[in-house]
Amino acid sequence: MMRRVAIVTGGASGVGAATALRLAGLGYDILINYNRSAELARQAVQACVDAGAAAFAVQGDVAQDEVCRNLAAQAMARWGRIDALVCSAASTRFVPMSELEQVSAQDFHDIFGVNAIGPFQIARAVAPHMGAGGAIVNVSSIAGQSGSGSSFPYVLSKAALNVMTQSLAVEWGNRGIRFNAIAPGLFPTEGMSARLNPGGGEHKAERNPIDAGGRRGLPGRR
Repeated sequence: MMRRVAIVTGGASGVGAATALRLAGLGYDILINYNRSAELARQAVQACVDAGAAAFAVQGDVAQDEVCRNLAAQAMARWGRIDALVCSAASTRFVPMSELEQVSAQDFHDIFGVNAIGPFQIARAVAPHMGAGGAIVNVSSIAGQSGSGSSFPYVLSKAALNVMTQSLAVEWGNRGIRFNAIAPGLFPTEGMSARLNPGGGEHKAERNPIDAGGRRGLPGRR
């Protein structure tokens, strides 16, 4: 039986890496997209291979349309099919919600580029290669519902992602492709723990970037 194929953006660490590993165990071959963390991406690929999957990593910023189209093209060239897409790549800048003057227009451009435009672009690139039964999952955040988060650009980008997911589900549902978004709270991944508690302590950073996938999110904390 031919294995299914999944693309996971932001798959080098944290929720993305844990998702890739889980999909590998469920019978998917995996294309992991990463932007900066080459060594973590290599570890995530190896974990998927150890779980029985074929896997490889492709570097690129999903805010760039050519990167998204290349991800779809590489998966098709390697396996000739795409069955699932998980959009886990995300960006933020930590600015207190009360500090409006500290937020720049460039912050909005940078964060929306990854968190909202990126998922649109990769969905657009991938969906035409999916048949009925294909699935696209956007990793959003409770911040997009609560209105509170790491910064105004982040909160608004996740709210936009939620609405975009609804719109795409309507447009592509009649083709048999499912669009869903999940909205977790804070996960104690290595990068987030370091940001929130640089001195160590209660929110100790995870040593293995994949470990956080089995841990429970903390609603309302960002």
